[in-house]
Order: sequence, then structure tokens, then C-alpha cells
Amino acid sequence: MSASPVTFCSELSQLAGCPRRGLLLRARRGDREAFAEMVSPYVPTMVRRARRLTGNAADAEDVSQDALLKAWSRLEQFSGRQDENADDFRAWLARIAGNTS
Repeated sequence: MSASPVTFCSELSQLAGCPRRGLLLRARRGDREAFAEMVSPYVPTMVRRARRLTGNAADAEDVSQDALLKAWSRLEQFSGRQDENADDFRAWLARIAGNTS
């Protein structure tokens, strides 16, 4: 998943006032829009990867949707903190998508 990452808060952005400071926290509290903002950069890559693994577009869409539902329902299991960069989240999401495929 090589999409441009969502940075939860880097050191530099914290100094400037991070607009995404509570994105993970909000998503963990049930804010669907916050979760959508977190995952949206990775969805196209997730679908492409699922398409390669499943062999067709319809199954890739289903797999991607299932992976996002699993990520949403297991967001508390993500060990990342809101101030970490998005590489951990990207890897976590990629693992769920790969396992779902």
C-alpha cells in the first residue's frame, strides 16, 4: 500500500498545531468520518492488491470492504498512538487486507 500516508501527528506538525491530533482517538470513539479520513488514502491500493490476489474486480471490492469492516471493528487492537506516523497504520491495514484476501 503505497498511498500518501495520513500523518496522525509528526513532531513538526505538533509544533504548528496538528489538525489530525485526535483522528485515531475520534475513530476509536466511533466517529466514522474520522475512520474514513484515516483509511481513504489506502483504499485504492488495497483494492489493487486484492484484485491481484483474487483475480477479479468484484471479489476485490468485497475483500476490501470486508477488510475495512474488520479494521473498524478491531480499531482498539491497533497499537499505534495518535502521535505516530501513519506507516504503522498502513502496515496494520495492509496485513488485515492481505489476510482477508
